Amino acid sequence: MKEKAEFNVSVLDFELAKIEATKSFKKQGIMTDNQQLNTLNYGLVEKDGKHYLINSEGVGSIVPLEDERGEIFWYRESFDEKGEMTACECAPFRIAEFYFNELMKVAKIKENIGLDKFIKVFGSRLEHNYIAWCDFLSGELVFSED
Repeated sequence: MKEKAEFNVSVLDFELAKIEATKSFKKQGIMTDNQQLNTLNYGLVEKDGKHYLINSEGVGSIVPLEDERGEIFWYRESFDEKGEMTACECAPFRIAEFYFNELMKVAKIKENIGLDKFIKVFGSRLEHNYIAWCDFLSGELVFSED
């Protein structure tokens, strides 16, 4: 069971970007009217003035967005005439890459919540990801450049 985190996550809202991208893909003919884009929940954590992108499964890079582009995975979902989902792709349809300043132009911060609330509880892998992020953000986990 996760303990309460002392670290916060700025949860990102991609709703406007999702709508605009969906319109563009439909206009290009690579998405149909019964499809829409969706993504995992992504958030930003901050350490020493640098920003790190993680998703709600605790997957992310320890290279700050100021130094390297982070990846947002987009998936296509299909719906029937009643609006019920009929299919969701397992592999990403598109991968968008952003530096921190680029990301803040297409996403806004929806809310700030604790890391323990952001990373979903779903078994030992996600628990391990949560502990690894806490260790990294507290300075207990250090990676060498070698």
